[in-house]
Amino acid sequence: MFILIDKLESVPDPRSGNAKKHKVGDILFMSIAAAVAGADTWYDIEDYAVAHEDFFRKSLELPVGIISTRISIPSQ
Repeated sequence: MFILIDKLESVPDPRSGNAKKHKVGDILFMSIAAAVAGADTWYDIEDYAVAHEDFFRKSLELPVGIISTRISIPSQ
């Protein structure tokens, strides 16, 4: 499994700036695992990652935690 994670880290990352807060290998690994489990959308991937957070925290670096597609917009 760790060989796969290392390979995913070597995938070129087209993102820049603050968009790079999550490691590309972490995103790809969580996305692949979720897709194999039947995830169809980014929301499904996030839900899967949250549900399996303990596993991902043991296997990945996750410098800023689990990926999130949902943001909170402060009320005015």
